[in-house]
Amino acid sequence: MTTDKTLKHLFLAGHVEGISYLLLLFVAKPLEVLADVSMAVRIAGSIHGLLFIWLICAIILVLYFKKISFGKAILVFIASLIPFATFFLERIVLGRKSQ
Repeated sequence: MTTDKTLKHLFLAGHVEGISYLLLLFVAKPLEVLADVSMAVRIAGSIHGLLFIWLICAIILVLYFKKISFGKAILVFIASLIPFATFFLERIVLGRKSQ
């Protein structure tokens, strides 16, 4: 179990941002296309944008406190762009399975 607060914060930000990304892709976007509810994408996209900024700030914090290397920080950023990938941040960063 990870006891470092900055890493826990990174993993939490990754999970929350990942959920918002999936909601945007698989709920809001289909609502816009199929039911002509463009407000769904506007709202979900705004929330996801804020959560993405939170994740970027968390990445910067763990880099600042030297908890991960620059290369792993780049991998975390790339994972934030791929649906479902942020749920594996602990494995990406620590090289082990999530608990």
